[in-house]
Parts: sequence; C-alpha cells; structure tokens
Amino acid sequence: RVGELTPGGYRRAGAALEVNGDNLERVLIARLMQREPADQETNLQYLIGCYRRASDGMNAASAMADQALGTEVWNACNACRQLVVSYAGNCLLYAMFPDAPSAAQKGVLQLAEEIGKGGVMGEFLEEFGVRFAGDGLDKILAPTFASLHNQVMNLSPLGEVQEPLAAFQRLLTVKSFAKEATRLPNWLPPDAAGASGRAVEASTVLGPFFRTSLIPDIFPSTPGVRQACFSDLANRRPNETANNVRSLQLTMQSIHHSQHQIILGLLKSSDTRERTLEFLTTAVQQNLGRSKMQMNPLQTASHGFMLNMSMVMLKLCEPFLPAGHAGADKIEFSYLAHGRLDNSEETKCMPLEDPAGGGGR
Repeated sequence: RVGELTPGGYRRAGAALEVNGDNLERVLIARLMQREPADQETNLQYLIGCYRRASDGMNAASAMADQALGTEVWNACNACRQLVVSYAGNCLLYAMFPDAPSAAQKGVLQLAEEIGKGGVMGEFLEEFGVRFAGDGLDKILAPTFASLHNQVMNLSPLGEVQEPLAAFQRLLTVKSFAKEATRLPNWLPPDAAGASGRAVEASTVLGPFFRTSLIPDIFPSTPGVRQACFSDLANRRPNETANNVRSLQLTMQSIHHSQHQIILGLLKSSDTRERTLEFLTTAVQQNLGRSKMQMNPLQTASHGFMLNMSMVMLKLCEPFLPAGHAGADKIEFSYLAHGRLDNSEETKCMPLEDPAGGGGR
C-alpha cells in the first residue's frame, strides 16, 4: 500500500524504489479499487492518512545520510502527496471508487467531519484548496456550510455549538477556501439591497454562526437557557445561580472570540476583505428597522445576532482604542460620514452643509 511505506523500507541492497513517480498512480488506483468488504475506513480517511505518512516520509528523507537516496525518496513522497490530494477531491466529488457505506451517506460532508476530528493537516487543506479552486471546490463548500448552518441555527450556548463553529473557522483559515466562500451565491442574501435583516442572519454564509445567543428570540433555541439555568430560583442554592452566570459568560466569551477571529481573518486577506465589508455593511443597513420604536421581529435580525456583531466590531477596535495609540492618527474619521453606510437619516450634532441650503440636521 502506498501509504504504508516506511523510511527504512524504501530500498533493498541498492535496488530501485518499489514505488516511485512512474508507478505511483497505478499503485494508488489499485489500492482504491481493491476494497475489502469488512474495511470501514473511508477512501478519504485512507487518503488523508497517506498524506500524513508521505509527509513523515519527506521529513525522514531529509535526514537520510545517503543524500541521493534521500532526494529520491523525498520526490516520491512529494509526488504521492500531490496525487493523494487530487484523488481525495475526486472521491468526494465523483465517488470514483468503491467506498465504505458511511461515505456514500455523507458525500462531500466527510471533509468537514474529518476536520472536526482534528485529523487533517493544514498543508493538506492548503493544497486541496489550490487544486480544486474553480474546479469543484464550491460544490464541496456550499453543502458543507449548509450542514454546519443546520447544526448551529437553533442552538443556544448550552448546546454543542463549539464544534461546528470551530470547523467553520478552520475551513476559513485556508485562504483558497475563504476566497471561494465569498464567491458563493449566498455570501450575501439575494437582492441584498431589499433583503430583510432576518434573511442576512438566516440565509447567508456567515449569518447563522452569529446567531447563537443567551437572549430569547421569536424562534427559540435549544437547550433553553432560562429553563436550564434560572428556573425555580427559590429552590436553588445561591452559589448555583452565580456559577451558572459565570459559566454562560465564559461560553459567550469563547464564542465571541471565534466570531472575531473569523471576521478578522477575512478582513486581513486582500482576496476576501471587500466581500467581508460588503457583508458587514449589509448586516447593518438591512437592520436599520431596529432603531424604530416598534420594530418588526420578522424583518429584523435577532437581538443576539446584533449583539454578537457589535461585540466583534468592538473587538476589531481594541488595537487602537487605548489613548495615545500610535495608529490612531491613521484613522480617517470622515469615513464615518462618507463611508459605506447611508447616514443621511441620522440626527447629526452639527450640519454637514449650510443649513440655509437645506443641509444636514
């Protein structure tokens, strides 16, 4: 098996490598075709394991005393990694080979599951994204994001929200994945200018990951925080309620940290910055109805979504908030008045134009 080569078993008595760049693909195809009925390991799991073992082989080859052999082994292992990445994507997209029953059930969602288990190397994801960008990566990410949305959409902080949130964050740390995500049709809601704030929260790539909150909503989340932590207060021990409050605070701090890291990572990359700013602008602009005395909860995003967005925005400001910070003089304050948001209906402390000419209020 191509994934079972060991640094000590590449060559016997000066013979050529048994597996090299010339026959590597044939060996890999033969292994994938010859599945044992009792084998529960999926093709993706096997290929991810091959990639890891090939990487170990490259490290071992670099330390070999025989430099000529080391170079030959390193090249064979590197070629193995490239083939493994290609066949991993093809197995997800096209089901080219016999596979375990679980693989057929999960389809492209297998990748997110393996990422959630922590068994996928960052280098594998980077190479995978580069290889399939514009060649099927969107067909993997779109259903993957939809599945993660279903997992977090109606979860309270007491639910298993950290795992899907971490998987989403891990996916977006891969530059090519993040770039492809911003190109998906639901990065912004359809007809973004006329979409409701609730649509921004529920139907965009980022929206559902900012919904989890302690604050009740017209669409309840589970497990119920009030029932689990604050019901029957008269019969609870005094320190029990205080411990619940502290636990919820720590949970939300962790969630806000993950949300902040997601947005910060997207803003740092020139490939995703503009589309991320478009999302943030849309999230604010389409929730202006929340400023009314009586807002429509079906048209505006939930309190929790807006609170989470506000926390992320404040965290983004933290680096230049301290007094006398060196970067404060680089802030263009006029951007607040002439930036992406329409402030024409906002009450102003001073007019932007001559009041006699019908300027600002």
